[in-house]
Amino acid sequence: MPSQRIRLIRLRNNLTQEYVAFRAGISQSQLSKYETGESVPNAAMLRVLADILHVELFEFFYESEEAIRNAIRRWEAREQ
Repeated sequence: MPSQRIRLIRLRNNLTQEYVAFRAGISQSQLSKYETGESVPNAAMLRVLADILHVELFEFFYESEEAIRNAIRRWEAREQ
């Protein structure tokens, strides 16, 4: 699911939601909804987010959900 990948890639790039949302021209609240799966970005927004995060579109889709969850847990543990 792209939502978790968006968050993971953002964290790997040490970028805040505020920064990414500002660059994408959306609210932080909307980016948070994308990252939690509450809302799904359209193809154009995925392209914008890929450009901001310096990744190719396919990177939002290629990892298993379990691998993504584990990676997010590791990143969250590092932040504490």
